[in-house]
Amino acid sequence: MTSALLLCFVCLLGQTNDANSTGKVERIHRTYDIQFLTEAIRQYRSPLWPEIGTPSLLKYRHEYADDGFGGVSFESVGLEVTPGKGVSEKLITEIIRTNIAEDSWLNKSNFIRSTSKTLSVRQTVEVHKQIDAFLKRLRARRARMIFFEAILVPARVLNGMDSELTDEEYRSITKAVNQNQKSLILTIYNDQTLNTFQGKIQTQLYDHEVNSTGVIPTRNPSIRKIPLGLTIEIHPSVIPSTGKIHTRVKVASIQRAGETLKHSGIMGDLEFIPLEKQSIQTELVLSPDRMTIAGYFEDRSLGDKSKGLALLIKAKPFDTQKPIDPPPVDPDLFIQRAYDISFLLKRLSSEGDHNFETEILYSVTPEIWRDDRSDLDISTSGFIQAIAPKKTHEALLKWIQRKTELAGKKISGKVQAFETDLPTLLAIRSQAPNDIFSNDNWKTQYKDKLKLLYSGALSGLSRTHLKSGSYKTRGYISDYETVSGGTGFSIIPLTDPVIREAGNGVTFDLFVHQTLNSTSALVNLKLAFYKTDFSKSLKILTPYNLEKTDTPGARTSNTDSSTIYNSMRLTWLPSIVELPKQTLNSCEIRRRVQFGKESLLQIQQGQGTKWLLYTGTITVETGGEK
Repeated sequence: MTSALLLCFVCLLGQTNDANSTGKVERIHRTYDIQFLTEAIRQYRSPLWPEIGTPSLLKYRHEYADDGFGGVSFESVGLEVTPGKGVSEKLITEIIRTNIAEDSWLNKSNFIRSTSKTLSVRQTVEVHKQIDAFLKRLRARRARMIFFEAILVPARVLNGMDSELTDEEYRSITKAVNQNQKSLILTIYNDQTLNTFQGKIQTQLYDHEVNSTGVIPTRNPSIRKIPLGLTIEIHPSVIPSTGKIHTRVKVASIQRAGETLKHSGIMGDLEFIPLEKQSIQTELVLSPDRMTIAGYFEDRSLGDKSKGLALLIKAKPFDTQKPIDPPPVDPDLFIQRAYDISFLLKRLSSEGDHNFETEILYSVTPEIWRDDRSDLDISTSGFIQAIAPKKTHEALLKWIQRKTELAGKKISGKVQAFETDLPTLLAIRSQAPNDIFSNDNWKTQYKDKLKLLYSGALSGLSRTHLKSGSYKTRGYISDYETVSGGTGFSIIPLTDPVIREAGNGVTFDLFVHQTLNSTSALVNLKLAFYKTDFSKSLKILTPYNLEKTDTPGARTSNTDSSTIYNSMRLTWLPSIVELPKQTLNSCEIRRRVQFGKESLLQIQQGQGTKWLLYTGTITVETGGEK
């Protein structure tokens, strides 16, 4: 799969005809270095991405993994494009053959050969000039970089601002937070993954693993690394023909939430560090040089004091090499251009069968396509190749830009969760016919009887998982498993502690199904509140083997298993098992929501006589109705 590097690189290529020249023609041989074009852009994913999964008692993962995009699985739909993949030398050769003096390559005196590093060409001086100009345009596009600025601020300072901030709004935010913000500035190649970390790495003795591969089980300490601080990973890709930047971004902030808890066990001490984790993950299309609110959340489930985080991000592409403009063209000349529409194919593939070819033939200068000299081809690799006059190419480019604007429209989802009593809930419910609130009067009317537990919003593309989370968590010993030797004959048992993790907090996962020509969208929402009580624990007896002290040095390389067993004695020692109690309020919602109107999403009974009310608003920021 070719990457977006070839974005309109074949925008305009001059044509010569060596076969029609008369007399002696001067030909020269030249070798071009194309390694910068064919090599993939190196991806720098975070090697130590913090696991930010749900702190559940029923499911546990503590390994830090890098699977795909830094440990986070983004849902992909349609065409897959390998990030930063280089352009193959075969494709470069084919483009030159079919667009630069195409008839001249039939002459056996001319040739073009390629490897992954070089392009060897024998041609006329004029054709060499065109090839040189074409390769320079390729290199200029390949060398494009993007300047990113990411800022984390408290969510409370946003005050209901829209997704894209004005300069005045941004100044008011920075003034309000003063020094209470974290800023990162990155410069990234187009179509490259880059990560950065601010903080410190702390290690902890987290577990004791029992190795049972030998006759006698042995104990190995399990050391875990914790990235305390701020981790950001960004992957930008400039959308062809628009200048907008398709951006995947995720942020995780991990801090200590208390003193280290030490547990003294039969195999030594274990350390449980309480951690506070906050995260935002999204995928969106950014306008150049516009500060955008990528997402925020406020968690009030654990008290009246708001704990929230907001991510602001700005991107600006720039060229490290000055682009070379193509030569002027006769308006009536039929020329060939290629346009990268892989973003369109990927974004629109689930909206039904989009027959782009038919739509272009009947809506973009339809009279031109009836000319035998014209041609239109949409390849499965994600390119439109068109042979047409200049005015048709201009119209086709505008058509692509309109489609891209629609496919990259920004959608914001806001969710709130309230706690109240049943009479108040029934009164509020009566003000929402068909589950749609006409205004916000109910929030003012019942302000004293509504407790806001959670407020969060994320901006991003439809059909991508927009996620955020905030919780405090720590490890605990939930069980002991008996492990014996791995030979099948050993009966020497050892106990292996089972470490799990739980805590308090909230997780938010929003998935909006794209609806291009509608005033509503189908929404999948997962929202969960956790609160864990660690006050209960029990003492149990676990088997433990010790060598007899009266047989020092008795074991040799020739000692058989029966002798080893006879030199052991079984001991039962007291051990602590924690039995935390977790309170969970969660909802999973799948329903249609009207754009721009607050909807009643779900009602459920909470703890005791309390009830929970979930409301949500989905807003189309660009490319559709608000």
